[in-house]
Amino acid sequence: MPDYASPLISVCVPTYNGYPYIADLVRELLGSPRMDFEIVISDDCSSDETWDFVVRTSQSDPRLKCFRNEANLGMDRNFAASVARARGQYVWLTGQDDRIFHQGIDAVATFILQHPDIEFLHLNYTRVEEGKGVGAAIEPVAGSEHRFGTGLESFLARTDGWLPTFLPLFVMKKALWDRVDVSRYFDTCFCQVGVFLECSRDLRWCHMDGNYVVGLTPVGGWQFKPLGYARIVFGNYVMLDRAERKCDWLGPGFIAVQYRKILGQLVYAIIMLRAQGLQVGDMLLQDMKAAVSRVPYVSFAANALLRMPGAVARLAVLLIKGRRVARSLRSRLAAVLSRAPAADLR
Repeated sequence: MPDYASPLISVCVPTYNGYPYIADLVRELLGSPRMDFEIVISDDCSSDETWDFVVRTSQSDPRLKCFRNEANLGMDRNFAASVARARGQYVWLTGQDDRIFHQGIDAVATFILQHPDIEFLHLNYTRVEEGKGVGAAIEPVAGSEHRFGTGLESFLARTDGWLPTFLPLFVMKKALWDRVDVSRYFDTCFCQVGVFLECSRDLRWCHMDGNYVVGLTPVGGWQFKPLGYARIVFGNYVMLDRAERKCDWLGPGFIAVQYRKILGQLVYAIIMLRAQGLQVGDMLLQDMKAAVSRVPYVSFAANALLRMPGAVARLAVLLIKGRRVARSLRSRLAAVLSRAPAADLR
């Protein structure tokens, strides 16, 4: 089996204790018949079966490249390490617990070869919660109604203002990534978005039609852990602040809009911390407070919530959960009524 010296695409998988999810991802990707791509595994000193699996699998398929850090680097540094080890013209980042259908490799590679001027591809995805029993029914969907644009303003108009924070939707020319000092965004959990923003002023992008990505929310994932969730949300604010200070053309208006879009996440993160008596690291907390100080009402909300008594926070959590349950029940009832025959409703 030939080993391409310069692959077209490097699928970069930063991983830490990712088994068995990473096994499903790797097996699916290696189902592609294409030989002009590689999978770059950057293992951050896993203590589970991750390393043994990828090394064993790589022995029968040279498209799988395995690297193991000498010491645990943490999320952002391992993201950067996976890209630094890539040899492809384009890098496609993905989380260890997400899935990229192997048909997506061919679709993206074919698109790139047809549109070599495109510097960034933004993809679609389907989100699945582990244990809900719907993941197996999802199939890849081809599409041809692609949308093209240049620059950040047109990109945000296409995405309703949302930045490309979800890893598997992110395909970028490696030459662009390599121009950015990614270390500026270490310890934010969003180094890839910082890179995107620094490159985005005149970026030639495409929102690719079709759907080849499944985003899994694992049971016990960071989304369900107050401390992990807070680190992600706080880091997002810090990343935005650092990016705007580096790229002054983004301007305070950009900061104001982005801060407002994720304010609900910040409120929920702080309430959960206060309810459980948890604290993030002091450096991250201070960086977040410095970042939000740029927008007075966001700063006021953050600082007020950080002083919230634990008992009040626990009551707020109960109210939030109650509201979610009520919303879910209304949604289910509406779905049932929409399927019921008209005669049954009389």
